[in-house]
Parts: sequence; C-alpha cells; structure tokens
Amino acid sequence: HGEEMSGNLPEAHRLLDEAASFMRVVYLEAEGKTQKRAGINLAGSLAMKAHVYEHQGKVDEMLACLTEAESLGRSLGRPDILGPTLMSKSMAHFAKSQWSDGTKALDEATETFKRLGDIHWLLECYEIRARLAFQMNRPKAALLVCMEAIALAEKHGRVEDQCRLIVRTALLCRRNDMEEAA
Repeated sequence: HGEEMSGNLPEAHRLLDEAASFMRVVYLEAEGKTQKRAGINLAGSLAMKAHVYEHQGKVDEMLACLTEAESLGRSLGRPDILGPTLMSKSMAHFAKSQWSDGTKALDEATETFKRLGDIHWLLECYEIRARLAFQMNRPKAALLVCMEAIALAEKHGRVEDQCRLIVRTALLCRRNDMEEAA
C-alpha cells in the first residue's frame, strides 16, 4: 500500500504544479474578484502541495509552499487562509528544531483563530502546544495547556471536542509516563 501511495506522489505534484501555475498567472493578470478567487485557489494549491511534501519528509519544500501561501493569506486579508497556514508552518519549523520560528507561527495562528472564533482550529493549536511541551520535557506545562483546551471546549465547543481532548490528553500522559495524570 505504501508503494501505491508513493507512486501517486509524482502525479499529485504534477497536478498541483499545474493548478498553482494557472492560478498564479490569473492572480497576477486579473483584477477584482477574479484576482481574489485566483489568490485563494493558489493558496489552497500551495497548502496541498505542502502536505504532499510533508508526506515525503521534504520540510524545506513544505516551508517554501507555506511561506508563499502565508503571504497570499496576508495580502488577500484572509485570516481563514492565514491561520491554518501558520499552524502547518509551525509544525514544519518544529520538525526542523526551529523552536523560535515555530512558536512565533503557532502564537499567531492561535491569535488568528481566537479572532475568528474558530474553536476547532484553536483547539488544534492547543494540542500542538501541549505535545511540544511534553517533547520539551515540560509535563506540567503540557497538562495546563490540555486543561485550558478542555475548559475552552467545555465552554465553546461541542461534546465531541471535549471527549477527543480528554482522550488525547490521557494518551499524551501515558506516552510520557504520567499514568497518575491520565
């Protein structure tokens, strides 16, 4: 099955490159709503291409795509594009041990989702922050982040969000030898 997935990656790159090239031309040559739609679609193509690179372990290429998508999100005034892009960018920076850049991107993503009132993505940011704290051997900080996320889900989210966060917190605790907290 892995070979089948790998066999599709060149085709995925080709299709995404074609889409991005087309959208880039339209974005640069069009005006008004057409330009804005092309920019939104270009950012989407770049984000998808970044995920293909992530699957391949090509973090530098992933960051290049996300940086261009971030720039588009900013220039188009689209926080709905900017937030997820920054969240993905933070994970790419963390994968490269670029802690300061990753934290900066995650902080901005978190603030973007707070402004948007997007609880789903905001909770994802909390989860990344908790995993990072565990990786940095800061289990108490990680648990505090988890508890904040659970409280946020209880106040603004759905029951499904609460359950998911409780289960993920328990799993994080077990993986980090904190059985009593789980």
